[in-house]
Amino acid sequence: MGKMDVGTNTYMGEPARVADLLNGFVYHGEERVKAEEVHELRNVTTRQEYGDSVQTVTADVVTEVGKGMHALIVVLENQTDIHYAMPVRMMNLEAMGYHRQWRKAAGAHAKNKDLKGAEYLSGFAKEEKLKPMLPIVLYFGKEVWNGPKNLRDMIDLDGYPQEICALLTDYPLHLIEVRRYKGYENFHTDLREVFGFLQRAEDKEKLWEYLRDNEQAFENLSTDAYDIISIMGHSRELQAIREKYYEEKGGKSNMCQAIKDMIEDGRQEGVQIGNQEGRIQEYIDIRREDNYPDDTIRAGIIVRFHLSEEAADQYMKYQKQ
Repeated sequence: MGKMDVGTNTYMGEPARVADLLNGFVYHGEERVKAEEVHELRNVTTRQEYGDSVQTVTADVVTEVGKGMHALIVVLENQTDIHYAMPVRMMNLEAMGYHRQWRKAAGAHAKNKDLKGAEYLSGFAKEEKLKPMLPIVLYFGKEVWNGPKNLRDMIDLDGYPQEICALLTDYPLHLIEVRRYKGYENFHTDLREVFGFLQRAEDKEKLWEYLRDNEQAFENLSTDAYDIISIMGHSRELQAIREKYYEEKGGKSNMCQAIKDMIEDGRQEGVQIGNQEGRIQEYIDIRREDNYPDDTIRAGIIVRFHLSEEAADQYMKYQKQ
């Protein structure tokens, strides 16, 4: 699916991470935005009509950064798949955000009866201003984004006079490709570890080196950051062994060893001599000695040895006899 789940939206909507994302992406690591300046807002919602049906589109994360008229409204969209109409989608969300600000102001003026003439007809005072909006797309997918990065990429302008083309409004897409974003070292929250891990998820040697160089950070990785890594990294085994390494103190997870074990098991599998059956039996024996739950072991052998659920059940049953 192209959209992320509620847990991911909650992760990205945490004030410290929103501040960190802005500081890294906009200010190149300079800590200009503080977590206490980030406040969650009601989601921007827009209705799109398709023939006889109407679809409601809601932004993933909407926050207000700063105070008063110096506040910035940030709209985050989290994507796992490429969206070939994303400029239109984001433009729509941004327009609805400004529309909501205007209607809110108009409602307040109507209640206070403080406008006359053209201002009254507009529902907006001449000197009144809207708060700026910054829409950002976070793309977690493996494939390089080959979709449009601005509105003009979606418009067929062949054969149109240059004079007409020059008058058409463009809309740029503020896109962050998580697996290719080079500025992730500017982050100071666990966004750095999430980006760093996912950028190396397909290369076990590079991932091993990255874990070694950032061992302390991964030993204290928050559980929601670990969940993002395991889900976006498509690692069923990381999800399965999560409870083995969970530490209840402060809601932290010592996941560095869990990830190392996954990588080391993969390395050993590549060089180990012996038949598949022997390796499966060894895998089960070792993990039962370490008091892994059977459900976790079963999930592990399905992923590691590419077994069907029926075959995994047979191995688990055999080893218990």
